Amino acid sequence: MVLPRPAIQHVRRCFYSGSLLLLLSSLVLLSNISIANADSPKRPQRVVSLNLCTDLLLMPVAAPGQIAALSDTAANPAYSPIAATLGETLLHGGRVEQIIALRPDLILAPRYMRGAAELLKRLGYPVTHVDLPESMSGIVAAVNELGKLLGQQQQAARVVAEFNAKRLAASDLFAGQRALVVGPNRYTSGHEGFKASLLTMAGLTNASPFEQASVLSLEQLIITNPDILIIDDSTQNQHSLAQSFKNHPALQKTLATGAIRQLVVDSSNWLCASPYAANIWQQLASAAND
Repeated sequence: MVLPRPAIQHVRRCFYSGSLLLLLSSLVLLSNISIANADSPKRPQRVVSLNLCTDLLLMPVAAPGQIAALSDTAANPAYSPIAATLGETLLHGGRVEQIIALRPDLILAPRYMRGAAELLKRLGYPVTHVDLPESMSGIVAAVNELGKLLGQQQQAARVVAEFNAKRLAASDLFAGQRALVVGPNRYTSGHEGFKASLLTMAGLTNASPFEQASVLSLEQLIITNPDILIIDDSTQNQHSLAQSFKNHPALQKTLATGAIRQLVVDSSNWLCASPYAANIWQQLASAAND
């Protein structure tokens, strides 16, 4: 049967109208999918940290396999509390070509970092600048923020819960006691910064005579007469000039009286403000129970 020409034209109009409707429907569907994907961003799977302090924020929050590489400083036990637990985690030396070869989908750098971080950003790589915490409460906020960025909110909550549990375990052990933190070259933390807040949260009063971090003379160290002298120590260079103040006869005589209790803590735990700073609370709690 041969249709008349007007009938054929009518069929064609119906066909093209249906095709156009189908095309428009498809475009709307694709648009909705794009919007949904924008509302539910994909978790980064190849995260690179450019600095030890961002390493120590990233490591406890990231899922297994989510880290592409950390800075090579993370493997140095003198500075890093995670050196012994890195396993097969890849490390980089900070060179741009090394980082590009890792094919990162997220790069973490401290806010102050320039150089490689800025160049990678100009090359189009996804660099996120992290505000490093300056207090113990700031550590909690940084962990929660990183949990959102990585899509690991539940793990971040677990890290915060463990952090707070260590704080509570130490908070009543030193109530009312005065503590002085002294590191190499008699460098002491003042009343500002996260080391000071760590002492406060442990129930200790900071005996430092300075508002900001400064260098103590040996006379000031002895005259301060704290209940607890916290030696901020590392596992290396025990006999260096920077550490020699510990063996000065005047200090040794004062310690021998028992009026001042000396506790040694591993400086790698609070070189950066990170969840690993809670290890200091554990060390203090352990010493208090001895």
